Amino acid sequence: MNQLINTTDYSPLVLILAALGAIGWIIAYFITIHNIRKHQYVEMPVFCACGNIAWEFLWGFIFYDRINMGLLYIWSYRVWFLIDIFIFISVMRYGYKQLDLPLLRRNAKVIFVGLTLACAAIITAFIKSELDNPMGSQTSYILNFLISATYIFNWLRFRKTQTYSNSVAWTKMLGTLMYSIFFFIRFPEVYAVTALSSAVFVLDVIYIWMIYNYKGEPEPGHANA
Repeated sequence: MNQLINTTDYSPLVLILAALGAIGWIIAYFITIHNIRKHQYVEMPVFCACGNIAWEFLWGFIFYDRINMGLLYIWSYRVWFLIDIFIFISVMRYGYKQLDLPLLRRNAKVIFVGLTLACAAIITAFIKSELDNPMGSQTSYILNFLISATYIFNWLRFRKTQTYSNSVAWTKMLGTLMYSIFFFIRFPEVYAVTALSSAVFVLDVIYIWMIYNYKGEPEPGHANA
């Protein structure tokens, strides 16, 4: 694939949607990095950070020849990976803060490396088994489902002691939504992605709603009659 952009197999609309999706996630990454530097805390769930960097490396540098949208989109995957290096290094430094048990905290770095290698092996198995399309959508949405669910879980656990960004919530939701519309238009026959992307959108909306509206459960003795 030597074209900068493949306008033969993809319409201008879907190419723009994919570009907007990439931009949304790049912005989310930069905001995440800014907050890491400011607060010494990684708001991205550590499992997701491990899965993301494995996915980006494999699709950006190993299986990139399967991507048929053009060099510009291949490089968007590589840019994600390069930006994500800082997030992953920060996970190795601060990710233990997301772990409750002392045993897990003591072995946090080993756990994170193991998770990354496990994710890489699973994603490679999907690709080699032809269970992923040329954009890596199936594996990316499996990860995205776990990302969206775990963001909610971590926010409920740590919102009172750690900083979570409204901007990250919005940019990751809108970035993913652009990709979801792209996949629905271009690959409507991939029902797994349609189902997963729908579930991800619902979880992202719930997360944003909770950030703005959820005040926590009432204290014992203060419940409404």
